[in-house]
Formats: sequence, C-alpha cells, structure tokens
Amino acid sequence: MRKQDFDSHVASKEINRRGNSVKYILVAVVSVLFTLGFFAGGFLLYQMLAKKPAIAPVNNQTNGNNSTSVSSSTSSNSSTPGENSISSGQLVQPALGNKARVELTAVKRIPGKTDEVSVEMRIERLADIVDDSDVISVGSTSATNSDSSETYQAIDFLTRSSGEVTLSQMRRGQPVEAYVVLNVPVGVNTLDIYIDNTRPFKNVAIADAQAASGDNNSPVASSSSVIQPGQFVQNALGTKAQVELLSVKRLEDPKVASRDVVNVQMRIHRITVENPSFNDTISVGSTTARNPDTSETYKPVGSIEGSSSSISLARILPSSSVDAYVWLKVPKEVNNLDIYIPETAAFKNVPIAN
Repeated sequence: MRKQDFDSHVASKEINRRGNSVKYILVAVVSVLFTLGFFAGGFLLYQMLAKKPAIAPVNNQTNGNNSTSVSSSTSSNSSTPGENSISSGQLVQPALGNKARVELTAVKRIPGKTDEVSVEMRIERLADIVDDSDVISVGSTSATNSDSSETYQAIDFLTRSSGEVTLSQMRRGQPVEAYVVLNVPVGVNTLDIYIDNTRPFKNVAIADAQAASGDNNSPVASSSSVIQPGQFVQNALGTKAQVELLSVKRLEDPKVASRDVVNVQMRIHRITVENPSFNDTISVGSTTARNPDTSETYKPVGSIEGSSSSISLARILPSSSVDAYVWLKVPKEVNNLDIYIPETAAFKNVPIAN
C-alpha cells in the first residue's frame, strides 16, 4: 500500500508539472500574439496619420527670454495637387528657433514660364530680443520632389528673390512679404520646400499659372482701375501710423519718353499720440513693386524728382497726415502691382490707372 501511494503521489505531481508547463506555453503564446497585434495596430495608425493632410498649427506662448515660442506639428503640410490657393494660416512653420515664423501665401507656376514656380511667403518677427545674425536667406530656398526627392534650386538670388531678410530690421507685428522663384520641371505637382533657418514645408501643392494667392491683405481692385478713398490702407511702423494709397497711375508728363513709369501717391497718417523715436521713419524712395503673376520686381526710377524724401513720424502731428509719392519703373504691359513700402504692410493686386 505504501508503494502504491507513493507511485500515485509521484504521478499526481508529474501531471501537475505538465499542466503548469502547458499553462506557461499558452501564456507565452498569448503574450506574443498580443505584442504582434499591438505593433500592427500602431503601424496601421501611423500609416493613416501619415496619409492624412495636416496643417501645422502655431501656438504662441511667452517663454522666459521674452521671445514667443512657436509649436508646430511634425505632420506633413499637405494639399491636394491642383488646388488654386493656400488658405490663410494653412502653411506656417517656426523659424530661427521660434524667434520668427514663416507662412507660405502662394506656390504657383508663372504664366508663360512653365518651368518656373513662385514661392511667396510672409515672415513675422516674434521675439523681442534678436541680433544681426538672425537672418533668413529667402534667395537660398530650395525644394525637392515629394515623390522622387529630385532637388530644385532658386533661379537667381539677386533678381528673382527677396534676398535676405534680417530680423533686427523688422518690427514685431509688422510682417514682411518675400518671394523666391524656383526652377521646377513641368509635371511636378507637389514640393517639399526648404527655407533657410525654417522648418520644412511638406507636400505643398503647386497651383497652376492662373491661380492667385487666396490671402490678400488689400481689398480686391475695382474694374475701373481707379482707387477709391479708403480702399487700400495698411498699418505702418507697427501700429504707429497708417499708409493709404491715393493713386497708382502711369505718368502723362511729356518729358517721359515712354509710359513705363508709374506714379504711386500715398498719404501717411500718424496714429500714435506718444512721442515717436528717430527710427520711426518711412523711406518712401525705397518703395518697390512686384508683378503678381510673374514675380518680376520693379524698382524706383532713382532720379531726384522721382520720390519724396523720407517721412519722419516725429514731424507729423498726432492725428495728422502728409502726402508722398514715388516713381517706379514698370513695363507698360503690366496692369496690376503688389506694392511694398518700407515699414508698411504689403498692398496686393493694386490696379494701375492710365
């Protein structure tokens, strides 16, 4: 009986041991299947997010060094190829370590030059403290094909771009418009765009040659080409002044041999009641303009009588204004201009009267 009990006891322990082994094996199998399922689900979720169009948000918050922090999504800033415009705030990225931000306002082919793409942007200073090394070299912008990774360069740094934008020469709350023209072959519909000292813009759709930017600062020009009072008004010197365009028309002076000179007349209003500094000056003679379709840039005539002298806000009484003008060299076949007056927000799509 004792031997029989002993054998029965040993057999029972063996059965328990085998049962425990089976349990351990089942637990291990379940754990492996769960882990594989977890990673598979994560991979599918990643694929879905990567394909989903995303807008890079910019959330401003003050940090310890008085600069404004910009947080941006790492997802692609994608747009459907063939769209005609970029919505306001759709494509925004931080620049120079959150000291500035860059917003794309238009990426479009140039009429008559199918292998040229104009990349237009708005650069805004966010930080209080900057130095002379805080520069965005707009003319060094490049792009790659979102599908093939082929690289495309700027056509000409000096004549087909805004060159460099220095943050120390900008005011907070006074964005600067800039552009660069890239050499991009026909058939390319989307670009990854790389602007100096700025996070990249991914999967940006190229609009066709007739598409205009969907974000204009100024009202739509009237069909009569005559500017109405109050139609084109922009802030200047931050919010210390306002500049109003009075007229933009070709000169009829008989001394002008050809009609390729445009007279831009403006009125500068002083808004602030505080005492302006000696830096609060608008250099009217440095005004430039750009063809909204081709991005060709036009500069002042340069003669002594070609512009008013610089306007100092300190010489204007509060709530008063002064008039000024500048002559620009603009080919006679151009009918509309984007006008850039120093220290003033851009005027977009301004008609030229004859």
